[in-house]
Amino acid sequence: MAAPRALVGQFLQQHLPMVALASLCALLLGLVSTIVVSLLGPCFQLLLNPSETTSIATTELFGPHWRFIAPQLTVPSLSRETLLFHLPLLLLSLASLKALFSISQNVIWERLGEQLGRGLRLRLTRSFIMLDPNSRANKHEGELASLLATDIKLLRDYLVHFYGGLPRELTQIFFMGASLLLLSPKLSALFVFGLAPAGVIIGRLGKKLRRRATSALDHYAELSEWLQGRLLGIETIKHYHSETLETRKFSQLTNTLYGKFLKAARLKARTSPYLEAIALCSLVLVLIVALAEINSGRLSSSNTISYFAALAMLCQSVATVGRYVNANREGAAAAERLSQALEFFAGEQLEALSLQAEEFADPEILMVCQQVSAGYKDKPEVISGFFKEFKRGKFYALIGPSGVGKSTLGRLVLGLQKPSSGSIAYQRTMLARYPLALGYVPQKIQLLHGSIAENLAYPFAPPADLARLWRSLAGVGLEEFVRGLPQGIHTRVGSLGQGLSGGQEQRLYLARLGCHPFALAVIDEGTSALDGLSEERVCNFLDELRSEGMTLIFITHRSSLVQLADEVITLGYSASAT
Repeated sequence: MAAPRALVGQFLQQHLPMVALASLCALLLGLVSTIVVSLLGPCFQLLLNPSETTSIATTELFGPHWRFIAPQLTVPSLSRETLLFHLPLLLLSLASLKALFSISQNVIWERLGEQLGRGLRLRLTRSFIMLDPNSRANKHEGELASLLATDIKLLRDYLVHFYGGLPRELTQIFFMGASLLLLSPKLSALFVFGLAPAGVIIGRLGKKLRRRATSALDHYAELSEWLQGRLLGIETIKHYHSETLETRKFSQLTNTLYGKFLKAARLKARTSPYLEAIALCSLVLVLIVALAEINSGRLSSSNTISYFAALAMLCQSVATVGRYVNANREGAAAAERLSQALEFFAGEQLEALSLQAEEFADPEILMVCQQVSAGYKDKPEVISGFFKEFKRGKFYALIGPSGVGKSTLGRLVLGLQKPSSGSIAYQRTMLARYPLALGYVPQKIQLLHGSIAENLAYPFAPPADLARLWRSLAGVGLEEFVRGLPQGIHTRVGSLGQGLSGGQEQRLYLARLGCHPFALAVIDEGTSALDGLSEERVCNFLDELRSEGMTLIFITHRSSLVQLADEVITLGYSASAT
């Protein structure tokens, strides 16, 4: 329980005034309910014995609650006419207050639940975005989808029910229990004795439910990861005609998840009936003894009615507590998973981009890689002792066999990865222009869910004057295509918008370089999806950018780009520059 308490406790500490107000509403709700219950007996006595009852003693009206509820009253009794006039108004007022306190308490906790969910979604998403790219994998992407969709909802329900509803019901139980003790200690002792098995059942079922809920949530994350991978690889599935095979696998995973959720649901479904059955047996036992007490004259009829009204409300609250305990177990499992994810994300965060600035003697030098080495856990030295000075307005082609560190060097230059040894220094005046210091075209193109203009202008808003964007589109050969779209440059692209080919998406990313005055840009296989004519167009576009002073580092296997380069850097397994 430490994980959910810590996670929710930190949130509640920030909203103590609202928690205090909700707690006050719960307390007043229990008090008003007690007063209503105490008045039910006298009301029924007036209705059932209209001719016999001419007046009711004040002690009889409030029962044993007299000295707690109205000790300041000195009226020994009230006439029948007075009671018939005032009791309905009093009951109506109390019912209105009861509804007001109940609604207020519910609204406060529902609001807090939504705020908790909103905060966690933002925190998880921000943490995932800041995750070190070396640690990010499809596993974490699938887990994130499960956490955002399912676990946060369960934790929200946990907050609303366990921290909001459970204290409210326990307050009701306390006040109703106190009323029962004041009305008849003997009957109350019998009822508590009859409910003793309920505690044992709740404890055992609760532990099983938490284990089953954790297992179901873990499998849901696995299913999300599997589904995401298959959707991204749908073309491979279609190519090999493996739809039936993948459908069968999905069916197996879904059936397993169904079985896990069903086991948890069956356990939840058993809890309330067990409690209700135990409460009913206790109620029958109390009823038998109560009838004997009435016949012997030791218990008045009005107090008996009030007693069983309080008992009914107490039983209802006990059954509700059982449901909230179930929500607590599921919420605890969700909170544990959320805490583990946040702890992992916190330990794998990419620190804010911190680039080393220097004043170089040669003002044409933009960046210097000084004996840089870098690698990964499974391959600690992909690059070793790399030294190179990169100058303003130059085109560098970075070539070499696959797996020798070309993309790694690009990531080092961009600050997306830290070298294990050595350093990379940048011209101070260049970094002063950040985020316009470094441009990037990755191997894997992923357009934003937005318009073409938004994609080109990223990370800034599209300018009112779109002329520069159109010039960049023309430079990569996309102007005519974009003008032919229904909404032109404002046409939405990405998975939820206009579908573009791989080459068009790649050229759109390249066009972004012309929309901003980047000092240096890294292009990782930026023409891999282009035909010969498009590539020639892009080469001319890049040549224009170079002539305007932009330094380009192009990771490529294309001979056309190598011929365009001012300098070729060949990485071999020694990862040195030539």
